[in-house]
Amino acid sequence: MNDGSGVQIDFLPWGFLILCLGVYAVAAAALLAAGRREDARAVAGFVPDCVVMVGRLARDLVGRIRELTATINDLEREIARLVSGLAPSLLALTGCGPLTAAKLVGETAGVGRFRSRAAFARHNGSAPLPVWSSNTERHRLSRTGNRQLNVALHRIAITQLQREGPGRTYLEHRRAQGDTKPEAIRALRRRISDEVFRRMRHDDAARAASPSGLAAAA
Repeated sequence: MNDGSGVQIDFLPWGFLILCLGVYAVAAAALLAAGRREDARAVAGFVPDCVVMVGRLARDLVGRIRELTATINDLEREIARLVSGLAPSLLALTGCGPLTAAKLVGETAGVGRFRSRAAFARHNGSAPLPVWSSNTERHRLSRTGNRQLNVALHRIAITQLQREGPGRTYLEHRRAQGDTKPEAIRALRRRISDEVFRRMRHDDAARAASPSGLAAAA
């Protein structure tokens, strides 16, 4: 298994040794039950060595996990610092943390290339597709668009639904109008897409108007 840093973490030896430890223990018990005490004692002699090796591998693995956790935490703080300068308005949106904001900014690759919020919604797949059944018009999930953006919007929507606020109120309003829960969540996701578009446009304009932004543009 690759941990993303180019370092290969192999869980197989540890799992294999635990399996062997269990096999030795069962075999020793079976031999002892069969009255073969000498054989049972010989098999059981391998168990302490396995225990020592498993313990060492476990300590190494825990140490590596702690090291990677520290690296991940450092990267998260660095991302939070960078995105706070790029998208402060986006970060103020309920449910949009630094990592989600960074994903939205990175995957959008410049909100100015979209002429409208509808174009942005089509790009991120939050614009639902209309379907008709008899005389009833409904909407289904769009499978097109940038799925990374779509997942980020969905994450914001689910976070908003876990808290009291406009997101949950809007969902309840849609349910009262006859939407199923998935339909209501899709509508909320589109609503959030529009808000993300507005906030990113605002952040871009604020950055362009700032002295540092004007210098960069020049």
